[in-house]
Amino acid sequence: MDNILLVDIGNTSVKWALKNSDNLLEMLQQQYPHNASKVFFIDCLANIDKPDKVIVTCVASTGIWTAFEASILALWGIKPERVVAKAKGYGLINGYVKPAELGSDRWCVLIGAYHASDSNIIVIDCGSAITIDIVNRTGKHLGGYIVPGLRMMKQSLGLHTAQIEVNNQAVAEHSVAPARTTSGCVDAGVNLAAVSMIEAIITQQSALSSDLKCFITGGDAGLVAEHLTTECVNIKNLVIRGLAFIAESDQA
Repeated sequence: MDNILLVDIGNTSVKWALKNSDNLLEMLQQQYPHNASKVFFIDCLANIDKPDKVIVTCVASTGIWTAFEASILALWGIKPERVVAKAKGYGLINGYVKPAELGSDRWCVLIGAYHASDSNIIVIDCGSAITIDIVNRTGKHLGGYIVPGLRMMKQSLGLHTAQIEVNNQAVAEHSVAPARTTSGCVDAGVNLAAVSMIEAIITQQSALSSDLKCFITGGDAGLVAEHLTTECVNIKNLVIRGLAFIAESDQA
């Protein structure tokens, strides 16, 4: 099998890349509307030559998945294969009590990060939500944390405060220093909340292991990483890398 289309359907955008027998090609990304239709996904993927297989992680709504699945069938007559977290697989042992409840995107991120290191790892994904997961060097997932992402924190503040006007767009100010405007204070507070939580988890895990490597990914990874005192390896496409490893392993 030569060409595999790898697709990550998140909460706000779809990302995709082709994997051929030689390498993983450049990842592309497109924001999607909340009511994205089959036509939307067809427009995104229409320029791709027919792949042999389509492997997908999807954490979006049932409606989005249905529209995407219909687009793949319409384009190429292929039924996409949807990844679900397993109790054990691809070198990892899922730490969840109910393994399938671990988000498929987190599962792929953990697979991608684990196979990029030979140490105990912390994996930070700064997307719509911020997830932090701990995996030891033998591949055992020790659990993790989920909190709202930067934009979601801002939106929550705007919804529940009468006199604080919040721009629901991406965080504009990258500082964690005290600010002198309301919008600046919101951005600085959101940034500092995320950074402080991540630093606390790194400190917690560093006390348990002297051999610890941190990976960070997601749309806000760069913003968050610039304020961390611990060096984190920023890999933009960890979900796609995890999907690629799944594709390779399933072919073996």
